[in-house]
Amino acid sequence: MSPLARIGRDGPRDIHAAHLARAEPIGHLRLTLAAAQFARRVARRPDTMPEPCSGRDQFMMLNALLELGHIDAARAFVDRTPETGVTLAGLQSLRALALAAPRRDPDEPGPDVVEDPARDVAVAARAGAPLAVFVFTGAARRFAAPVPLAHEWFRRLPASIVYVRDAHDMFYLAGIRGLGSGYRAAVDGLAALAAGLGARRVACIGNSAGGYGALRFGLDLGAERVASLSGPTIIDDSLPRLRERRRKEGLPADALDSETLNLADLYRAAASRPSLRLLFGAGNERDRTEAASMAGLPDTLLMPLEGVSTHGILPDLVARGGFDSLLRWLTGAEA
Repeated sequence: MSPLARIGRDGPRDIHAAHLARAEPIGHLRLTLAAAQFARRVARRPDTMPEPCSGRDQFMMLNALLELGHIDAARAFVDRTPETGVTLAGLQSLRALALAAPRRDPDEPGPDVVEDPARDVAVAARAGAPLAVFVFTGAARRFAAPVPLAHEWFRRLPASIVYVRDAHDMFYLAGIRGLGSGYRAAVDGLAALAAGLGARRVACIGNSAGGYGALRFGLDLGAERVASLSGPTIIDDSLPRLRERRRKEGLPADALDSETLNLADLYRAAASRPSLRLLFGAGNERDRTEAASMAGLPDTLLMPLEGVSTHGILPDLVARGGFDSLLRWLTGAEA
């Protein structure tokens, strides 16, 4: 199935775009088609100008361009679409990240993402790489941006990249669709996937709810290093929702109680553990509290972004040059 058909069937993965798509499904499909047409026109005539549109429609079209992997067309769209002053959540972040994404070097074409329709994983395999980096996406099934845009950073790493999604929206505790039933089956499935890629080492990174997944799976996969961007570590407040969701949908999940889900307790009890970097907005009280629960663990660094209060910290991290250095640390290339 083509990316356009898949988006038309499943809707966008961005939480704000999904809300707009539910409110106006015909309008969403129209804007997705308009985005695809703009990308085709830009490919033929690089100076093509987009049609004037509202801030909301800008967001939908830009999101669609990025979901479809038209990164150059997305940059052209941002360059040629004036700022509207609309404060629609996510629009300014997408604009900033689209312009900041690394430019591709035609002489060093990193691995492209191959979707696996039977599993909630997508793989960019790098032949001969001894490292596999598992990227745990958040509740909106993205790494703070559509995966094709995030991949512009990850594709440059000397590693195979595996994007992981949580279709159950349960902090990955119900497992990963297509990798067996439940969390333990998902651990075994990801370990087998890393082995199949020829990786002898594993690292994990996640954003928001994916931060919990990265930390939890990183411990059980024997990862060397784990990075979390605004990820939870306790999730006590979510337990009633998780239990109800498990009951209604018959999802396979391990015991859902604070004694087994608190990451600080799990890490302290572990015989060995990854090196950790926990990043969050210094002005975001909830995210700061979640990260603070891990303070004092060996080889754990809390990294607050001063002057940032948003939950989505990637645009600020990129703008400050911190994301590139984080990825170098994650792969062990910081020296």
